[in-house]
Amino acid sequence: MQKLIDMDERYEKRFATIDARFDKQDERFAKQDARFDKQDERFAKQDERFDKQDERFAKQDERFDKQDERFDKQDRRFCRIEKKLAYHDEMFTRIIAKLVEHDEQFVQIKNEMATKKDFNMLLNRFDEMLVLFKKRDLEMASLAYNQGLINKRVEVLEKIVL
Repeated sequence: MQKLIDMDERYEKRFATIDARFDKQDERFAKQDARFDKQDERFAKQDERFDKQDERFAKQDERFDKQDERFDKQDRRFCRIEKKLAYHDEMFTRIIAKLVEHDEQFVQIKNEMATKKDFNMLLNRFDEMLVLFKKRDLEMASLAYNQGLINKRVEVLEKIVL
């Protein structure tokens, strides 16, 4: 029986030791639970912060979408402007080519053009011709007048003779 009592005491000591270990583990678990609760609170606060940041990011995304739309409109506008500039550049090139061509033609015209001396010579010839034509006209008028006188005399003579 003594053996039983000794065993009983031994088991009791062992259970006491095991209970003490369980109590220590319970304390450690309680500390860990407290630590986990604090971490859960921190995570909850971080979740709130992240939610706020997500809201801000959503607003920024909306702003960026609007800016993207504006940039797309500006890109289309710049494309139109570039096309106009290319067209104007082409027209400018054509105008320059025509200008060079006309400049060459003006040089040719200038080289072939009559000078003031040439015009004066022509005008003097025309003046001489004009004087000659006036003389001829006067002579013809005079001849016509004389012819008229002669015709009148012939009529008078015809009346007398006939």
